[in-house]
Amino acid sequence: MKRLIGGLAMLLVLTFAAPGASAKDLPGKFGLGYVSTLGGVGGLDIQYYVTRFIGLEAVLGLDYISASNVSPLCFKMAIGGRFNFARAKDANLGVALRANIGVANKDQMGLSGGTDSSVHFNLEIPLIAEYFLSNHFSIFTQVGLLIDFVPKNGAVLTKGAADTTEVHFGLPALQGLLGATFWF
Repeated sequence: MKRLIGGLAMLLVLTFAAPGASAKDLPGKFGLGYVSTLGGVGGLDIQYYVTRFIGLEAVLGLDYISASNVSPLCFKMAIGGRFNFARAKDANLGVALRANIGVANKDQMGLSGGTDSSVHFNLEIPLIAEYFLSNHFSIFTQVGLLIDFVPKNGAVLTKGAADTTEVHFGLPALQGLLGATFWF
């Protein structure tokens, strides 16, 4: 864990210390990859950069089990935007705003101890450090603020207590750390 924090700190220092080098040319670029958001949505990450600094993002995830007596289904989605405020030759440092939503059917909630279907919503503001290994492939890490509105029927996205509003700052779990994108 110390190595990871040290590596992230070094990446941030190098990003801020870099001279006015040109960053990767992202306007009009489309990216596909994988991410696990701070709000609990993991899956296909779809990105599109409108300008050099502003990108749009959608994350789609689905959990489904087919069995003879139950069919648990959970759909998760995140939408948002990203603003890169610091750019270097091979790295971007930015902030994003994402809305996460998770919908689970009665069978899925029954596996979690609930009795009814549930719709779960949260907002996140992650700080994202992205490094380009090539012109077409990047990896990134994130840390930030999560405001979680857990419904009374139970949590779908996180492990929050039912019928609460929780605020978290930092890193929720190891799977919230890394993401990867292939750029077209």
